[in-house]
Amino acid sequence: DDSIRKVQELNKLADDRGQSLAQMALAWVLKDPRITSVILGASRPEQITDALRCLNNYRFSAEELQRIENILSEDSATSVSEADAVDDAGRA
Repeated sequence: DDSIRKVQELNKLADDRGQSLAQMALAWVLKDPRITSVILGASRPEQITDALRCLNNYRFSAEELQRIENILSEDSATSVSEADAVDDAGRA
């Protein structure tokens, strides 16, 4: 499924950033200067602590933002390895 593949690719990017996917998603929302707060839902206190770790790496490089855009706009014909090749080329 295309959606699952995209989530897997985003999860790999989050891992490359040293974050969980949830932490990266929060950081991505907070990058927008129009956003002044994020409402979190948590059933346990440790979930709040984990979510706040997004602040340890809340800035995105231009390459990371482009990689996210590429992942989200890819059709199912593009593979994970092609997305990685684009990223690796950009960092060389």
